[in-house]
Amino acid sequence: MLGFFGKKKAVEPSCTNVDLDKTLSDVELKKRSKILVIDDLDFAFTDLFRKEGFTIDQWSDVENIDNVLDGRFDIILLDLNGVGKAYSETEQGFYILKEIKEKNPSQLVIAYTNSSWNAGFFKFKDIADLLLDKQLSEFKDFRNSVLDLLRNKYRISSLLNEYRALVEKSGASVAGLDEAVSSGSESLISYLKDKSMSGLSVAANIATVVAAVLGG
Repeated sequence: MLGFFGKKKAVEPSCTNVDLDKTLSDVELKKRSKILVIDDLDFAFTDLFRKEGFTIDQWSDVENIDNVLDGRFDIILLDLNGVGKAYSETEQGFYILKEIKEKNPSQLVIAYTNSSWNAGFFKFKDIADLLLDKQLSEFKDFRNSVLDLLRNKYRISSLLNEYRALVEKSGASVAGLDEAVSSGSESLISYLKDKSMSGLSVAANIATVVAAVLGG
């Protein structure tokens, strides 16, 4: 029987002493997160992101697609026009977007493009986590979108869903997780740390982040 992060059983929030909606502060999100811009032109808001404390890099194209599939970046800002031609002359950035989401569905991607770009390609907009208009969007639109996605990524419920998925994929057991959550923050942090120390490597990073969110 799955617990309240699974699909078969839903436990009411009152059954847990852990605030499942809690996430990192915006200051911590900026410190911890890595943003990648993929754009063949200079991204207009790079300096503004850095001024606000974000870590952001830009690539003019994708030379090795594996480098955007391994989860090293928290969020990818992807221009749909002008990049990825080496992989698909016609789809360009849409091809990169599809590859990312097929190979690493949890990778956050904000796709953007000019409003004049072929409207037929907008059928791919639901693949991305968000689609912005390059011409009409201001810095605040990009920044707020990035922060909203990061807040959700580092929300306790999201972190534990990720933990459960990774552990089950590895063939290990998540036994005791729901009980640890029900017992409170200290029990949850201790549970995750014990799992990471016992050789369950997928738990190590999540244990650290959960502890940071909960203040443990």
